[in-house]
Formats: sequence, structure tokens, C-alpha cells
Amino acid sequence: MGILALLVTMLIGWQIYNALSLEQKVSNIKKEYDGLKDKSEALARQQENIKVYNEASMEFIQGMTMLSNRNSVNLAEAYWILSLALLHYIEADIDVEINAENCLRNMGYALSETPDRWHYGSHKAEIDGIMVQIWEKKGLSCRLVEILSGLEVERRNYR
Repeated sequence: MGILALLVTMLIGWQIYNALSLEQKVSNIKKEYDGLKDKSEALARQQENIKVYNEASMEFIQGMTMLSNRNSVNLAEAYWILSLALLHYIEADIDVEINAENCLRNMGYALSETPDRWHYGSHKAEIDGIMVQIWEKKGLSCRLVEILSGLEVERRNYR
């Protein structure tokens, strides 16, 4: 009878040991799953940032093309497209400083051209809306914020 009691006790102990071991394995699998989930989310964010960066690059090229065309190009439209590129570069958070500086430099060029090439049309409200979004993003250095502030003062006063 003592041997039987000992065997039952050993079997119960073995079951408890297996249950604890299984719980530890489940905990390790959950930690691994959470790590993979975090990596997957980070890759998805990175992919979205690259998509926005590419969109900004296309807008920048379009704005530059418009600025380089000396024939009857509406500079307000070029300024608007470069503003969009600036916003998207900030949203993408990839090489913000250099890309923002390029956008701002060319936005300044658009403002420096003669007023007869500047026709707002529907772009005034669009540019104002983009500028509000850019200020809300807060993705620019102090130096670039100063440049943008100066451009916006000039745009609002001159045009």
C-alpha cells in the first residue's frame, strides 16, 4: 500500500511539473509572438514612411519642373506643390532637414519671381491649409522654422 501511495504521489508531482513546464513554454511563445508583432508593426510603419517619402519626392520634382519652365507657369501652383512636398517629407521622417531645406529654398525662389507669374486661384486656401498641417507636425529644426516663417510672412504680405 505504501508503494502505491508513493507512485500516486510521484504521478501527481510529475503532472504538476509538466503543467509548470508547459506554462513556461506558453509564456515564452507569447513573448516571442509579441516581439514579432512589434517588428511587423515597425516594418509596416517604415513601409508607409517610404511610400510618403516617394510621394514627396514626386511632388518636389513636379514643383521643380514647374519652376524651371519659364513660360507662363503659375508660381502659386508651384509653391503649393512644394508645400505639399514639404509636408510629406516631414510626415515621412526620412532625411527631413535636407529635403525640407530644398523645398524651402525653391519656395523662396517662387516668391522671388515677378508678381505677374503668381496667380492664386484656388491654391490660396490649399496652401493655407497645408501650412497649418506643417505647423502642427513640428518636424522642422528651429532654423528651418525661421525660414518657413519668413516665407509665409512674405507670401501673405506680397501676394
